[in-house]
Amino acid sequence: MIGSASAPAGRLDRIFDRLVDQHRLLAGDDAVLVGVSGGPDSVALLLLLAERAPGRGLRLGIAHLNHGLRAEADRDEEFV
Repeated sequence: MIGSASAPAGRLDRIFDRLVDQHRLLAGDDAVLVGVSGGPDSVALLLLLAERAPGRGLRLGIAHLNHGLRAEADRDEEFV
C-alpha cells in the first residue's frame, strides 16, 4: 500500500487493482514504461506499479524528460 495505511491510499490501491483486472490492462511478463514528471500523479502511478510489479510479473522502466522550461525542472529530474 502506498505510504502509510491511510484510508484514501488503501481505497486507491483497491480501485487501481479492480480497474487493471477488469480491463485486463496488465498481463504477466509485460514491460511497462512509466513516464514520470516528478509531480504527485505520476509518482503515485509509479508507486502503484512498482508495488505490484513482482506479484504480476511486470518489468518496469522509468522515463523522464527535462525540457529545462521550468525553474523546478532540475529538481524534478533529480527526484525522479
